[in-house]
Amino acid sequence: MDQDNWLAALLTAGCDLSVADDLITMVSGTTTIVLQDEQTAAPDAPLVMMLWTLGTIIDGDAASSVPAGDPATLTFGSGLPKAFVETGCNTGSGEVEIGDGSLTLSRSP
Repeated sequence: MDQDNWLAALLTAGCDLSVADDLITMVSGTTTIVLQDEQTAAPDAPLVMMLWTLGTIIDGDAASSVPAGDPATLTFGSGLPKAFVETGCNTGSGEVEIGDGSLTLSRSP
C-alpha cells in the first residue's frame, strides 16, 4: 500500500514524460522511472521451468498488491506437462496442456 500511495503522489504531483523507442521515462524532481514493454525486455521468456509469481490481484476495476509473506507461485514442469501451485500455505499440482497462445489446466488423475 505504501508503494501505491508513493506512486499515486508522484503522478498526482505531475512529472515530465518522454517516449523513445520502447521506453517511457517519467521524471519528477530527483525521481526517474523508466518503463519498458515486458515483451521487448524479455521477448522469449520460457514458460516451462520458470517460477511465475503472483504480483497483482485484479478484481473488476480494482487492482491490489499481494499480501506480504509467502507469495503464490506457479511452475510448469518439463517432461510430462504438469503445473505446480504454491499459495503460501497450500500446494497442489495438475495437468497442463500448452498450446499456441493458450494453457488448459486440469486436475491430476
